[in-house]
Amino acid sequence: MRVLFIHGPRKFWPFIHEQDNYLVPQNLICLAAYLRRENIECKIIDCLPLHLGYKSLAKRIIEYEPDVVAVGENHSMYASEALKVLRLTKSIDREIVTIAGGTHFANTVEWTLSSGVVDYVVIGEGEETLLELIRHIQDDESNVDKVRGIAFKRDGETTLTEPRPLIENLDTLPMPAYDMLPMNLYGRSDYLFSPGGTTIHHSRGCTGRCSFCAFWVNNAERRIVNGKIRLIPRFRTKSPEYTVEEVEYLYRVHNKRMMIFVDDSFNLLPEWNDRFSELMIKKNLPVGWFGFMRADCLLRDEKSGILEKMVRSGLTHICIGIERPEGEVLESFNKKFYKPSITEEIIGVFRRKYPQVFLQGTFIVGHRRETRESLLSLGEYAKRLGLDFPAFHPLTPVPGTVMYDEAIANGWLKGVDFEEFDWSTPVMDSEHLTREEILDITAEITADYLKFDWILKGLTSPYKYKRNMYLWWLLVSAKVGIKNLYMRLNPMDPKNYHLLYKPDWYDD
Repeated sequence: MRVLFIHGPRKFWPFIHEQDNYLVPQNLICLAAYLRRENIECKIIDCLPLHLGYKSLAKRIIEYEPDVVAVGENHSMYASEALKVLRLTKSIDREIVTIAGGTHFANTVEWTLSSGVVDYVVIGEGEETLLELIRHIQDDESNVDKVRGIAFKRDGETTLTEPRPLIENLDTLPMPAYDMLPMNLYGRSDYLFSPGGTTIHHSRGCTGRCSFCAFWVNNAERRIVNGKIRLIPRFRTKSPEYTVEEVEYLYRVHNKRMMIFVDDSFNLLPEWNDRFSELMIKKNLPVGWFGFMRADCLLRDEKSGILEKMVRSGLTHICIGIERPEGEVLESFNKKFYKPSITEEIIGVFRRKYPQVFLQGTFIVGHRRETRESLLSLGEYAKRLGLDFPAFHPLTPVPGTVMYDEAIANGWLKGVDFEEFDWSTPVMDSEHLTREEILDITAEITADYLKFDWILKGLTSPYKYKRNMYLWWLLVSAKVGIKNLYMRLNPMDPKNYHLLYKPDWYDD
């Protein structure tokens, strides 16, 4: 039984370039490591660092002769690309079993199976489910309905099996199979996440229920209550010791010196943060690290002295989901654990006490009551915070979220084209603004923030990592501007920096 995992060709955001910003797909290396430990032959093809277009990918599939091809996708914008990979697979050999997993497919079961190119959907955490499914495919596919946590069609009807319990102890999982990827081709930028960036994670899930977020859904505990599946937020983590072991492996074996933690909420547990930091300080490895952080947890850890240890241990870059300064809007997002005053206080702490840490914040634009005035006020708020980089993302109700169900029920989505769900292109009007107006004003407040004095401050920072990040932004902006000129688009129009584009090798 041969299993082939594929991360297929795809279009890029303007600021995501194949030259410098490939990130290791954590989902595939975790699944492959688990199957390999159980003596299932498997292989990963990540088309991005290899510059494999669809024609070249077809040759690789034919050469490997897989029994199963699996794809995973957490982002709705790339779901059609993943299905294109499976469509290609079926065109090569209809007998190859195709499996789709990840946040998007798990929450669009009917849409996914109706494509005609997906045999099975894995719902939720994948390791145990995928292994059991493959063994049934190999030995007795007629009893596949006994596998928990999958969906498939039988006689034209969709079957969803019982939910699978979560893996309680993440330390029982093997280290992700980094060795199955060309690690030398990831994190090659001289400036972005430099030097030698790689993804890594220590936890799964989140304790929140934010109405716009589907990631907590995919790692939630699923229980059947009165015949319906009920989702319960769950957060689980590897031990600090196991995580530091993985960090050391990535540094010593693959020469990676910037760890990009892709956990939904890196810093939920103070005891974990403290122990991890102590171990990293003791190891004294020359590595930095990035994490998606909750502002309230950062402030908690600052007051207890843990945050100072985290910075000493290599914390170099944080991203906080600030979302909005209006408390009522945060409450409408079910982000009740946040208060604007907490965000302002902890960012002030970083600016005064830890100026070497790159501060990134994300904001949501285009909520239901959004107006031109509220958007302009948001831009001013971001400037007052003094972040190194603000990212303004249009509210995007992805499948699996409360907000998606609400948007569908109320007709807020004017047709559903998942390729537009890129968190850069507005997909809904507000009560006062059209999609186009939201895009225009967002471009306006972004341009107002990223002015000459902003870039000059970053380029003259005394901290090398910060200088590199600002320099990367300047260089990639220039590249996008030149590309726009080549395409006869106005390089001074901020809206032209939102368009997805095909890399040159996409079709080859």
